[in-house]
Formats: sequence, structure tokens, C-alpha cells
Amino acid sequence: MAPFHEESTRTRVHLATPRSPMVSGSTLRMQLDSHELYSIGWISALPIERAAATALLNERHDEPEGFVQHQSDANSYTWGRIGKHNIVIASLPAGVYGITSTASTISGLIYSLPHIKIGLLVGIGGGIARPDKNRDIRLGDIVVSQPEGTNGGVVQYDLGKAKSNQRWELTGSLGKPPPVLLHALATLQAEHKIERSRIPALLQAMWTAKPYMTDPENDFTHQGSENDRLFKPYYNHAQADTCDLCDASQEVKRSRRKTTDPKIHYGVIASGNALVKNASMRDRILEAVGEQCMCVEMEAAGLMDRFPCLVVRGICDYADSHKNDRWQNYASATAAAFAVELLSFVPVRQLETTRQVVDVLRSVCINTRVDLLRQIHQWANDPFAKPIYWLNGMAGTGKSTISRTVAQTCAISGNLGGSFFFKRGEADRGNSSKFFTTIAAQLAQKEPTIAPYIKAVIDADPNIAEKAARHQFEKLIMQPLGENIPPNGWKLVTLVLVVDALDECERDEDVKLIIHLFSRTKDLQFPKLRIFVTSRPDLPIRLGFATVKGAYQDLVLHEIPPGIIEHDISAFMEHQLAKIKIEYNSSVSADRQLPLDWPGEKNIRILVKMAIPLFIFAATVCRFLADRRGGNPNKQLSEVLDFHRKSQASQLDATYLPILNRLIHGLTTKRRDEVIQRFRATVGSIVLLARPLSTAALGQILNMPKDAIDDQFDMLHSILGIPTSDQSPVRLLHLSFRDFLVDPENQGKNPFWVDEKDTHKKMVRNCLRVMEKHLHTDICQLVRPGTSRSSISAQDVHSHIPPEVQYACLYWVHHMQRGKMVINDNSQVYGFLQNHFLHWAEVLSLIGRASETFSIIQVLRSLLSPEGSTILSKFLQDAARLIVANVSVIDSTPLQIYSSVLAFAPEKCTVRQMFEDRIPGWISLGPEPDDDWNQCQHALEGHGDSVASVAFSHDSTLIASASDDKTVRLWRVDSGEYIQELKGHGDSVTSVEFSPDSVLIASASYDATMRLWRVDSGECIQELEDHRGI
Repeated sequence: MAPFHEESTRTRVHLATPRSPMVSGSTLRMQLDSHELYSIGWISALPIERAAATALLNERHDEPEGFVQHQSDANSYTWGRIGKHNIVIASLPAGVYGITSTASTISGLIYSLPHIKIGLLVGIGGGIARPDKNRDIRLGDIVVSQPEGTNGGVVQYDLGKAKSNQRWELTGSLGKPPPVLLHALATLQAEHKIERSRIPALLQAMWTAKPYMTDPENDFTHQGSENDRLFKPYYNHAQADTCDLCDASQEVKRSRRKTTDPKIHYGVIASGNALVKNASMRDRILEAVGEQCMCVEMEAAGLMDRFPCLVVRGICDYADSHKNDRWQNYASATAAAFAVELLSFVPVRQLETTRQVVDVLRSVCINTRVDLLRQIHQWANDPFAKPIYWLNGMAGTGKSTISRTVAQTCAISGNLGGSFFFKRGEADRGNSSKFFTTIAAQLAQKEPTIAPYIKAVIDADPNIAEKAARHQFEKLIMQPLGENIPPNGWKLVTLVLVVDALDECERDEDVKLIIHLFSRTKDLQFPKLRIFVTSRPDLPIRLGFATVKGAYQDLVLHEIPPGIIEHDISAFMEHQLAKIKIEYNSSVSADRQLPLDWPGEKNIRILVKMAIPLFIFAATVCRFLADRRGGNPNKQLSEVLDFHRKSQASQLDATYLPILNRLIHGLTTKRRDEVIQRFRATVGSIVLLARPLSTAALGQILNMPKDAIDDQFDMLHSILGIPTSDQSPVRLLHLSFRDFLVDPENQGKNPFWVDEKDTHKKMVRNCLRVMEKHLHTDICQLVRPGTSRSSISAQDVHSHIPPEVQYACLYWVHHMQRGKMVINDNSQVYGFLQNHFLHWAEVLSLIGRASETFSIIQVLRSLLSPEGSTILSKFLQDAARLIVANVSVIDSTPLQIYSSVLAFAPEKCTVRQMFEDRIPGWISLGPEPDDDWNQCQHALEGHGDSVASVAFSHDSTLIASASDDKTVRLWRVDSGEYIQELKGHGDSVTSVEFSPDSVLIASASYDATMRLWRVDSGECIQELEDHRGI
């Protein structure tokens, strides 16, 4: 927004010839330097509405300098200022009304003025007066669209379906007004509780300044209470121009108001293409829309989802057979006066930060998933609903888009507790290690009431981020939310968590655990926790939900009736294609523009049929058509349609091959092979990275010029998220692209097929090369071995350990595991460890990931060859013990790995023997270390009393210990890590044992009970009583 200020905006003053009979004589008018200084669009459907708006301008302007109206824009514009805001009033073509015409007006406005921020649709409408229901709406009153429940304040009443009981059911509402206007509306409503509205004063000032507007032939004043007659619904108008012949006994009796000042009503406005002028139709609309419906009109539905605006209607009739034109001028004036008063509460700075309408259009899709989103909204706000909503569907059916929409909607309404979007292959998003800590951090931010309780948990256990997921869930989520806080102490009644693509969590055990833990939230009383989960219907997910029946409701996307899917995809594509046409036509000369009806109904139908049921096809094709690098939209549309006609390809092939084929079209065989090889090296790496990388970092890892990578990606913007900065990461726009490239079924069929195993192996070699080049002692030049990690700035770490080095150190073993590599004493890996093991551990510490060193070593141990790996096996075994024994030291002071860690290691530790020469020379008198590792692997501490019983799980991964402190504890065998505590017994626990499948634990106690516990969640599933003593 750029408001008019003399000191900041250059203007010109002209002596203008009057353009309207309402103005007499000459008047000075401003002319602003640019049309981009106008940020608010005011839409008027009728000449009288435009007249009222123009008369209430504080200042009228000439057309701004340099403004060129787009050739497809048929609107008429009036320019001016209201308060601090510059306004442009757009009028519909003379004599044309309704939804379609309004949509054309908006399209024209966006063509010519794409920078507009917000809009007002101001004019007249028919009131739905019900004095008996406290809806005493009079002629001249004002109705303002205000969101109610799941609708946005405007409902298209002719968008629905007939029900078997002869009722009409609406199938969707329209978009909400923009936040800046809703905030202004709330402020204005509060102000009207303190002071009277300024509308009467604004009207009086208008009549004084424009006396012709009080002329009997052109009267914009109140028409007299005696002419405001509301008749009973069943009574029809007598045949005459006025109601003089109508039976006065059929009027609805209403008390006389003290003044003729208009009142303001906030509620739902019903919009449609038909003029409503009989009471029975009006009342059917009221029944369909709901009790909050106060007005019917003909224009709003044409723009609410295309233009971020508020609808203001002055009431000129009661939408019945008694309607006439008498009150239209006055109603136009009252609506315009309200809009002027409202704009005085719109802050200039807030408007400046509001997105331009063209940007809003890029992110909004109309009328898609309406029923589903409404259902989810109702579930999220239902205090008696099940805690989990599982939305499942096959790849490409739009799950992630729905997740983002749900998260965004909940964020706007204020009840989003947190969100997590899993993504297989991205290390931090591909497993559960960061899941619950991320959710807990978001919960603390969204609901301040529990923040102190979460902080207390972290203060008591600073290493909780490294603990098992079930322990994190219990301590960071269930325990704080279960605190005995009075209901009025909570900011929110319901908290919604959005978890997308749970099937992308790599470990099946983690998936089942997360589902089981979530089911326990049903016991939370206040606030209620609602978890929205999306996934593909994979077996581990289905098995997980099978164990928590009664705790969730579900919906299968690909089983939604085909008609609804077709409608949604069609609406999406029509909307996106219209945007593509607008943006393309606004950037080229007239002779190159696409036809107004492009791409034509026939082509849209073909594209929709090609897409069903995959939203990803529709989205990718639209990005492809909008990408100017490959040519104009029509040329690229022809390529898609030609591919469809000539091929019987699968939907994923039809989605991606037309885009990829452009890379090799017209090339010689030799050049074609070169391009495909480079594609596999670059894009193949991108789709298999453990974490997204920038093109700069990727170039360093692949040992390839950055320019070559940029050239490769230039034609792939419709399938890869490629940022403008070379330091920002390149991301997949949809996981189905990776599936398409690495599908084993496509080997030999798809020229762009990527060998997943081979690509991972190449990444291992690249990571080793990067590490061998960069790693050395004291990589950050700290000098002092006692320097704590907390004193090192992130900038220093980043400058000495660039992203490609960090990536290589973190994920080289990940790529080995995915490439199914086997290592032995002669492998390159052992050579690397002999030279750089300590350097590698130092880097992990410096980047805050020392706690992961042990688990990475354990993965390496799992890759050992059964033969020829004796030396490497012993080295890794000792390395694991060295790290476990010293991880806290290494984490806090990275350089201690070269001094105290080595100096105190046993003499026979192979790591010490290999790197003994790295112990600093200034240690003149070293300690006397043990000869070898103690036979005790771990000292498991934590019980509050003596331990009575110990049991190993049958897969030897867990230990259970029973204690006189009335608890059972679970520990990891390999690391000695404490996992969780099982509480419930009322006396000493004397015995503990695992079930043969290690899924359950049985414990016996002196409290005369036995208990069965789930290993994965720690939940007590059964208590066996009546023992006299165990």
C-alpha cells in the first residue's frame, strides 16, 4: 500500500473539466505518478453504487500517469483517496449484472492492476428480515459479510444438490475476507460499543457537498419510515408499481425506531445468479444457508474466491414480490458510508505488508475439497470426536496439499498445536528421532500455559532429545498436557496436530509406535488433542491402526466418489489455467496473447480425464504450462496432449515424461546419452539425498561445476523446487517424482531411470572424497583444547565446515546402508577411518551431532562382511565403546577427543593405538590407563532401590530390570541407554520376563498382582489380581 502523502508521493494538479452531471463548475484534481500507488479496489455493480462511492471520496484523482488499461479489461475506473488510502473504483459494464459479470470485472481489474492488495464489494441487496428472531433489518440498513463457522461470510446459494427429502443442500461456501479487513472490522465493532457510527455524519456531509443528490429526481436520502413496509411471507404484491394497493393488515408489525439512522448487521450473505423477488424462494435460501443469513444479492459469489474482499450491502428491499427501486439510491449511500468508515480503521502499515491480489491468486484454488475440509474442520472442533483422523490415499491424490491446507486453516483460527511433514530419505524427517521434540517445541509456543512444564522436563533431563520416542512422548507431551490446570487457564480448548506422510517414516516399528502413542491422547480431558494424520495405505500403517480401533476415524481419498474427484480436479485446473493465461497475456504484446477462452472446454476435459484421480498430475501439468523456459503455454499444452494421444503410458509417466523428454528432444544419440548421464548424476542424487542441498553444495559433493548443475535444472522448474539463491536447498515438489525415477519396473523402459543402489554407492565415494579433502585436526582453529562448544559461534562453524562437509560427515554411512554396501579390512572405508576417525568425530561434535556418532558406528558394524573384516570389526567395536564412554566430554569440548579421550583410553584399545601420536606433546605426564576395556559393558543406573530381577529380550536388544522401588525399567543393550520406566505396582517388583516375541513384558510384585506391559509404548494392558503374595 502506498497512501497519498504530499511529502512522499509526487503528484500533479490539474484543472479538470467536470465528467459528471453531479459536479458543477471546475475542480482541482490530483494525478498520481503511478497506478501502483492505488492499493484498494472498490467494486460497484450499478451506476448508483458507483455514484455513492465517488461522492464519498475525500479527494478525486485523474487517471494516474502512465496507466494503460489492458485490452481485455472492459471496466470503467474512478480514482481517488479515502483517508490515507488511495482507492480505485471499478464498475461493471452498463446493464450487465450477476456472478459471471463480477468475475469478468475482477479478471479485468487483475489484468490492469495486479498490484491491488484488497477489495470491497459495495452496493445494494435484499434483506432477510425476521423481527421475531431478533433480526430486525430495515430498508437502508447495512449487512456486512462476516465469517460464520465453516463459511467465509458469503455463500453461493445455487451451488448445491437436491436431497431425497426435497431439500436443497449447499455443497460449499466461498473464501473469507482478507485478515487486514477482518481485523479492521473487529476494531470498528468495538468502537461502535463506545461511540456512535459516523455513517449519519458522512451521509450528511455528502448531501451538503453534493446537493443534487437530495433532488427528488435523484434522491439519495432516507425515503421515510412510512415507505418501509415488510409484508408476511405468504402475501403477494398487488399489481401496481408501488405498495399503495397492498393490504396493510398483511404487514409485519414492528416497533418504530427512534431515528432513521441505519443500523449495521453482521452475518452471512447469500449470493447467486438469479434475482430473488419472491418470499418463498427467499425463505428456501434461508433454510439452506442457515440462521445467520441476512441478505441475498447477485455479485459476491463471482469474486470471493478470486479477489480478497469484504462484501457490504445496503438493504433496498426484502427480496419479495413487493420489491421496487425506491430505496436503492439511499441503500447505495449507506453501504458506501459504512465502507468509508471501515477504511479509517485499516492501518497503512498492515496494508503495506498484505500480499498483492495476483500473489494471493497464485496460492488459492477455488471450490476444491470443500466437503472434505468442512468434515475435517467439524472433527477438529468436536469435543466428543475421536482423537485421530486418518486420511489415507495412494500417491498423488493430494494428501500433502490437504495437510498444508488444514495446517494453514488451523494456524489462522489459532488452534494449530504443531505439524510435522515426514519425508523418506531426508534424515531428520525420515524417522521419529526429531518428531516428538519438534511437536513439543511447537506446543510450547502455541500454548504458553504448558511451556513452563515442558521447560521443567528439559531442565531435569537435558538429554531428553536423545531418549527413546516413547519417553519423549510421555514426558514432553502427555505429562505437560495432563497437568491439573483449570480450564480457564488454557489459551485453547482444542489443539490440532498435523502429521503428514506417516508412511514416509522409515522404520515400521516407529510408525506403529507413533500410532499407538497417539491413541493414548483420548484420555486427555482439557485441552482436547486432535491429530490429523495422512499416509499411503501401506501395510505397517494399516497394522498400526488395527491395534487402536475406536481411537480414530478415517477416510480413503481414492475411494471418494469419482464425481467429486472430477469436480475438484476440474475446479483446480480451471483456476490454475486462468491464472496462467492472465500472467502470460499481461507480459506479452497483443499479437502474442492467448485467446480469452484458452485452453478451451474440450482441452480442459481431456486434462481432467488424464489427471483423475491424481492431483499431482494436475499440479505438475499446470506448473509445466506456466514455465516459460520451454515456450508459451499453448505450445507446451500441445506437447502434453500429443503425448497423451500417442502413448498408453501410466499416469506417472504421463505426468513426468513430457517434461523430461524436452531435455533430449532433437539430440543426436551421443549427445542424448551425455544429457541422460548428467541427469542421473544430478537429479538422481537430488532425489536420493538424505537432506536437501543447494546447487552450490551439491556441485562440491558431485565434483561438478555449479553452472552445469544449474543448466540441468533450468528445464525442470515444474518438478523441482529450485530457489533463486544458490545457497538455498533444491527440493522435490512431490515424492512421486522419486518413485517414478527409481521404480525397478521402469528399468529399460524409462530412459531417465535411476539405479538407486548404484547412485547411493557413488554418493558414498563422493562423501569420502569431500571428507578426505577437508577434514583435519582442529578444523575450526580453536587452538585451545578446553574450548567449549557453546562458546563457538554458528558463523565460525559454518565458515570452517561448509554445508557439503557437514552433509558428508552426517550421511556417508546412510548412503552406504542404502547402497547395501559391505565393508572389510581392505575397503576404502577402513582406510578413511585410519586417517580421519578422530577428525570425523570432532566435526560431528562441532555441528552438535556428537550423540549420533555411536549409532552411525553401529550401522557401520552391521555392514561388516562375514569374512576378511576381523581388524575393522575390532576397530569399530573399540570405537563404539570409546564414544559411549566419552560422549558427554566430546559433545561439550570437541578437541578433548585428541587429549583426555585418547589419553584415558585402555592401552589395547585399537583406536588409541592407531592415533596415539595425536596425543598433544604438552601432556608430559599422562595417566596410567587400564590395560584393556573392563568386562562390564555398561553400568545401568537410575533405580531408587535394589534390583530384584533382570531379563533380556529374546532378540537381545533390550534389558528389563525390576526393582524394590516399585518400577520396571527398560534399557538398550548396545548403548546402555535408558528407554522408559513402567510404573503402576504398589510394592516391590520381584520378577520380570519378556514374551517370546519381545512385544510384551510380564512383571510380578509383592502388591499381589501381575501386570502385562507393551514394550513399544510402556502401557499396562492388563492387571492380574487376587494373588496372596508373589
